[in-house]
Amino acid sequence: MLTARQSKRISIYLVASIFISLFSGAVFADSSQVSVAGTFFEWGENSKYPFSSSSGGISTASADTYGDFSITGSFSDMDDLNGVPSYLVEPDTTVSFTYSYDDSMLTDNDNGDINWHITEDNHKKIDDDSLDLDGKIKSGAIVIQTSLDGANWITDEILLDIFESTPVQNDAIYFANDIQLLNGTYYRFIVVYRERKMVGSSGWAFFQSLQYDVRERAEIYTVYLESETSYTYQDNQSRQAIGSVVNAGSHNGFSSTNALTSNDFQYGWDLGNFFVSGYSDKVTNDNGDYVFLKNVGDRVALNFNLLQDINCLDGKDYLRINRDMDGTDAYFQTTSDIDFERGALMIRFIDHEGISHDQIYTNYLEANTRTGADTRVYLFEEGDYEVALDYEIVNTRGVNTYKNYRIFFRFSIRNGNCMVFPRDSVTGSELDNLSSTRNGFILDLAGSRWLHITVTRFVMNSNNTGLDQRYSRNDAQDMTPYDDDGIYVIEVTNDYAPGTTYQKIICVGTNSTLNNYFNNTVVPNPSILSI
Repeated sequence: MLTARQSKRISIYLVASIFISLFSGAVFADSSQVSVAGTFFEWGENSKYPFSSSSGGISTASADTYGDFSITGSFSDMDDLNGVPSYLVEPDTTVSFTYSYDDSMLTDNDNGDINWHITEDNHKKIDDDSLDLDGKIKSGAIVIQTSLDGANWITDEILLDIFESTPVQNDAIYFANDIQLLNGTYYRFIVVYRERKMVGSSGWAFFQSLQYDVRERAEIYTVYLESETSYTYQDNQSRQAIGSVVNAGSHNGFSSTNALTSNDFQYGWDLGNFFVSGYSDKVTNDNGDYVFLKNVGDRVALNFNLLQDINCLDGKDYLRINRDMDGTDAYFQTTSDIDFERGALMIRFIDHEGISHDQIYTNYLEANTRTGADTRVYLFEEGDYEVALDYEIVNTRGVNTYKNYRIFFRFSIRNGNCMVFPRDSVTGSELDNLSSTRNGFILDLAGSRWLHITVTRFVMNSNNTGLDQRYSRNDAQDMTPYDDDGIYVIEVTNDYAPGTTYQKIICVGTNSTLNNYFNNTVVPNPSILSI
């Protein structure tokens, strides 16, 4: 069962989360913390923090900022995009964002403090009232936004009264998710706070009034991150639309599967299309679900193409995607404290052992899609997948009315060939057919988990005149070692490549009689070991 913390802030590692490129040309540093400079602004009291329209900001590197901003992960530098620091992210890297500070500026004696210190700000909007915080700034606010183009920003998280609620901060406050990195995303961290210091007093005796200078400050940090596995769909790639929409009922965990009727808000138009691309072939299984076959070098991806303006669905300004603050999904067993926001995307990966790994992305339709543009959802390896997009539509004409809709589908990814790779146990070198090794070998399955692999071992008979079969096993696992003396026949078949068989014969050991028999009898006539 998913928790709110898992769904909103932490990107859980999935076995199938991002395709790992073994031969990437990028050179990555080990996971490290990188300081990122931003732009610093300062205004007088009641400024409304107008950073978007202000000029004259200076680098935070030369300013007396409240804290320090950094990102942590494995990166390689990219050319700056539009002046924004940009980094290529190593696959399967967790990227975290930190704004570190202490409580040295929280002191306010109110009876003679001549140093600058944090003071409460009761405003609920910033950037000249264009950005609503849904609450008071108080001791300070941090706003975290994302953008796919660096121009249109989506607010992902708002932290209010942060310097009072968390006086000392050295931990990560935000984590990038896989979808953001696959598509390349701009991140903007907005830090605002008000400070004051006493500059004098007026009046006399017990009627003195303290006088203060007040300044309001903003620190704006922007960075662009992109996964090394990012790619663009090519017109010549295979592509298959998948999934259809149903009326999912109301307050029942999106569990209904009602066909759309003329009474539905979403009747006669599509919100968007999911499609799978990058596969070599496809078949359907006994349940009618697609099985996409991939070969070496294929990048099988799930994509989503948004067809509608989510604030004006079907061209009607009274239909929009609603913020679903208490949505739950009965099938995925999400908890009730998750804010689905404007569309929740859920992905379940079922591995070769039948174990499920769930991930949920909230606010998906607002944060991760662009009208008319393809958005990558995942790059997939072998496994079974279940995907759901849950969303609520509100009709604001007259009394607001709400209806829930769902797009759900299943599919599988399988390797379309029969390839496994015997490697020398010591050197790691791949062994060709009819190779010999003194060290033994391991079987590198290259991520294939649904192949049928039979390993048969032969040894010299007691008279040293021929071979005896010692065993024939079908229990091979990834990196299984085979180091006992013998001649091994490795045979691989694949249910999705009927009629195709992969076979290699390997000789292991230092026994001279066995090696002579292998070189002089088996190599010239390998069919004698036909099994």
